[in-house]
Formats: sequence, C-alpha cells, structure tokens
Amino acid sequence: MEWMIDYMGSGLFYTFSDEIDWDESNMAIQVIRRSKSFDKVDLFRVIMALYKKGAFEGVDGEELTASKVFQAFGDMLGEDFSKFNNNLSAASVNKNDVRIFKSLEKGFEEYEADKDKKLIRQGKPKRR
Repeated sequence: MEWMIDYMGSGLFYTFSDEIDWDESNMAIQVIRRSKSFDKVDLFRVIMALYKKGAFEGVDGEELTASKVFQAFGDMLGEDFSKFNNNLSAASVNKNDVRIFKSLEKGFEEYEADKDKKLIRQGKPKRR
C-alpha cells in the first residue's frame, strides 16, 4: 500500500483528467457537435419535451426557463439556439412531421437489443 501512495505522489502518476484542459471554455464543442443530417428542429423538439417533463433544474435554485435551457444546449454544441421558439412554431404547422419521438424509441430499442445480445453471448440472461 505504501508503494502506491509513493507512486501516486510522484510525478510519474497522472490520469486522463491531467491531459484535459478543463479551463478551456469550448471543451464541449471539441468533443461533440450536432450532425448536419439531424434536423435542428428535431433536436429542439427533444429538448423542449425533456424540459416540459422536468428533466432539468436550475443550479443553486435559479429559475430555469426554456430560454436558459436552449442557450445551455446551444453553448454546449457551439450553435445559436436563440431562435428555438421561432423554429418550433414554424415546425408545428406540420404536426404530422413529429416522427423524431418514434425514431428515438426505435433507437433506444436497438440499444437495448444490442445489450441483450451481449448478455446472451456472455451466457447471461437477458434483462427483459
């Protein structure tokens, strides 16, 4: 145990966290960005649905508005989400084009099926 303490205290020990510049303000946009093939309005629909379902809360008791949620997502993805209301309003004219939620359900089912396949390969029972 003592050798571990010595090693961790030495300059030889480092973690992945040491390699990341956590002070860099645009860290998120270096890691992910919205795929151009994924409609922005569909992302807005998902964010709004999550917001309405109470998936987010303000930090330090701050009142959380839809505008703040969309600004946070826009900042994270390096995009301007300030006109989310306009986009959602324009898109709501065609109410039949809300397939994103069925697509998300299908995507999650595929994820679950892949997990079950992995469990079967390991000789374990499926989760569902």
